[in-house]
Amino acid sequence: MVESKPVAPSEKYKHKTPKKVDIIKMKVIENLKKETANQQIKENIDIKASATTYGANNYNDIKKHLEDHQAVIQDKRKTSENTALGAYCN
Repeated sequence: MVESKPVAPSEKYKHKTPKKVDIIKMKVIENLKKETANQQIKENIDIKASATTYGANNYNDIKKHLEDHQAVIQDKRKTSENTALGAYCN
């Protein structure tokens, strides 16, 4: 889980996102089942948060628990170029 905060725009970095990572939280979970992921989301993430995840089936119900959820499905041929780390929240 990643928490970000807005930052003032900069002339030097004007094409970058106006957010800065503040806190990164990681937690070991027992398995990758949908029920386990949903329980962790309910317990640890604010309902007003938005999440970007890779297109795994265990993240299908996130939109029921968060304000916004975007699933990014990556082309298998390009997987070696970009590695998905799982769920990202801001």
